[in-house]
Amino acid sequence: MAIDDFKEEICNALEEYSKQVDRLKQQMDDSARSSQSIQSSIADLTRRYAVIQAGESCSICGYPLLTRQFYVFPCRHAFHADCLVNKLKEEGNVTLKRRIGEVQGELGRSGSEEARVKAMEEFDGVVAGECVLCGDLMVKSVDLGFASEGNELEGWRI
Repeated sequence: MAIDDFKEEICNALEEYSKQVDRLKQQMDDSARSSQSIQSSIADLTRRYAVIQAGESCSICGYPLLTRQFYVFPCRHAFHADCLVNKLKEEGNVTLKRRIGEVQGELGRSGSEEARVKAMEEFDGVVAGECVLCGDLMVKSVDLGFASEGNELEGWRI
């Protein structure tokens, strides 16, 4: 048997491989465009800001927001940092509570300015990932009662 006997099969296989390579190139181009879009979105997020009025208060404790460090979410809910952390520790799942503790520990141990900035960015990512009043945490708690203790239920009686 000579190579001429397999010429057609070889050509067909090479054409199929060429089509597969073209499909992979297209997927790679799509992925590169998607990556550029995500990078652009992230860059846009760093330039977002919110205007806070002088009398605005924390959505958890009700005290003036500008008295301590605070977070503002796109939904316009605003919280003191410590109020937000306490709320997450009260209502978050075990994994979230543990992660907050770990990041707070890293923040306390960070010695250099670079390490402190990195720890603070990580802390912000964990704590300010979503609003506690209208994010997943609140949606998941929709089946919980309004009051948990007997004397609190008295106020709900008609």
